[in-house]
Amino acid sequence: MTGKAARTVFASQPRNSFSQMTVKGSSGLYEEQLAAIQQLVQSQHMQGELLVSNHGRSGLQSMAFGQADNLAKTPNSLDGLFPIASLQKAVTALIVGRLIDQGRLNLKDRLSDFYPSVPFSSQITIEMLLEHKSGIWMGEMRPNALLTDENQQIAFCLSHLVSTGRFYWHYTDANYILLAGIIAQRTQQTYSQNVIEDLIRPLHLQHTFFWNRLPANTALVKPAGISSQGQAGWQRSRDLLLSSDLGAGDMYANVFDYYKILDAILQSKLLSPETTASLLPNRFVKYRAGLYYGASGHFYAHGADNGFYLLVDISPDAQKLAIFFINQGNWQRAKVINQQVFNNLSTESIYRLKR
Repeated sequence: MTGKAARTVFASQPRNSFSQMTVKGSSGLYEEQLAAIQQLVQSQHMQGELLVSNHGRSGLQSMAFGQADNLAKTPNSLDGLFPIASLQKAVTALIVGRLIDQGRLNLKDRLSDFYPSVPFSSQITIEMLLEHKSGIWMGEMRPNALLTDENQQIAFCLSHLVSTGRFYWHYTDANYILLAGIIAQRTQQTYSQNVIEDLIRPLHLQHTFFWNRLPANTALVKPAGISSQGQAGWQRSRDLLLSSDLGAGDMYANVFDYYKILDAILQSKLLSPETTASLLPNRFVKYRAGLYYGASGHFYAHGADNGFYLLVDISPDAQKLAIFFINQGNWQRAKVINQQVFNNLSTESIYRLKR
């Protein structure tokens, strides 16, 4: 999900809006290293939540920068909820993996078993959907009215996708919306119920929700530049997009819950090691199951949604990681900064655990 809010009005940001920083961690970084991270982030005028570690869960260090809501003067906190956009694709892939482990789905199953009306569906496999090699194209579409259930969401996707029969890599949310529908068909319960039962409850996730199941009075993080005049239009645009992006970008989470999801995937906590290996990308398959395979052998993922940028760089064993959820910053620079932080995590002169 790489959405941009249409005709959203943004206000200019004061320089001192970046001075707020909250730090928490079980095995913290030294003050000079925290200052180096803060300077790096603030030099690019970024705000959001950052989680880093070079020693897995025991070395987690989290930082919150700037404001969660500039209009209300609410600072970013480590519990702040962001729309996770395309990072949700890893969640959908994990549920596919659960069905594979249960013998209810196979990577070679055909799309025609579920959606035979899609052109070329008899040639499209579950694996091709996971890898964005289905030949299906669909732009980012906003419905005119909120889609209120999963049947409407799937129907909206089916009515807007184009199946080309050209089976090369092409990124589109439609592949994962179809996977969400396949999950629902095979289990005879909604996609969201599968996620709740097979992921949220087992991992005890306290800050992960579907867009239409948020607790009452939840204070959501907002883009830092949203103005009072543009807020209503931004909220409407956001909800329309979320309502159409089943399985590909209709969830909220904070950085720590998302770390727990990735840790569960990479450490095979919810899947067999064999299924985990079959789902993850590698040097031969650069993208699969919501993750990219980086040149250095690590995994990375990106998401963008209506003024939010979400970045993940993580080692295959989930011991070294940088996860940055941003509500103000430049998209291209944010990717570079997060990778710089990740690459330096093993450099003793910059990052080391307290003894």
